Amino acid sequence: MHKVSAFHFYSLGIVAANKSLSSKDIEAVPIEHSSFANGELTDNASPVSTTAKDSKGAHYSAKTNTTASIKATWLPMGGSNRMTAPDVRRGETVMLYRFADTDEYHWTTCKDDMDLRKLETVIYAFSATTNEGASTGADTSYYLEVSTHNKMIHLHTSIANGEPYAYDIQLNAATGFIQIQDDQGNFINFNTPDHRISIVNQDASLIEVNKTNINLSCTDTITMTCANKVVNANSSITETSPNTTMNTVEVHNGHMDITGGLSTR
Repeated sequence: MHKVSAFHFYSLGIVAANKSLSSKDIEAVPIEHSSFANGELTDNASPVSTTAKDSKGAHYSAKTNTTASIKATWLPMGGSNRMTAPDVRRGETVMLYRFADTDEYHWTTCKDDMDLRKLETVIYAFSATTNEGASTGADTSYYLEVSTHNKMIHLHTSIANGEPYAYDIQLNAATGFIQIQDDQGNFINFNTPDHRISIVNQDASLIEVNKTNINLSCTDTITMTCANKVVNANSSITETSPNTTMNTVEVHNGHMDITGGLSTR
């Protein structure tokens, strides 16, 4: 005997209130079952008073609040890698599903209502582990987060599948920086408000373009190899070193002051 699933499409719905950012639940009005609803569709509750008789014939009254909307939980139909529910807003159309005749309702988007959508936070996660008992999280997945609420984009990898290193790329439009970093302490930072671009490794070696200054720093050796070296300094050149070795033929045009003596070998 052929049996039909008790989980079924229930109605088209109109979102009655903007979805909370961290929630997967919404309030929606099932328009195919609310044909007598009039006025603006919201999740506002209205008071209702009733009177009746009990089993002994005594009259009693009761008051309750009622609303045309129902609570529904997001159903990621066809998009299991999406971790966050669409940030639907009041007035958007959704599809409502129900399990049998229970009060368990689910929702999913059904058409392009981008004109109603304003700010959104979307996270896609992809499993990156072969561990059967592992749950999905930052340590066991690659994920991409796009948040216009927080004005940022974040791309992350993990080491759960034997990768030697993990990486994060973050574009933060709120504070004005782009950073690429690994889990070893190496990073490249592009800082717009400070006019600074920095490259730093885990050994604290630094290349920095900071406004009108360029800084190079390391604890070992800075080596330059080129066909010609040209230095044009409008003010001065200062070198401080306990020992300087130059294997070159130098020609000096202009005045030279030498302090501390000069010797030849």
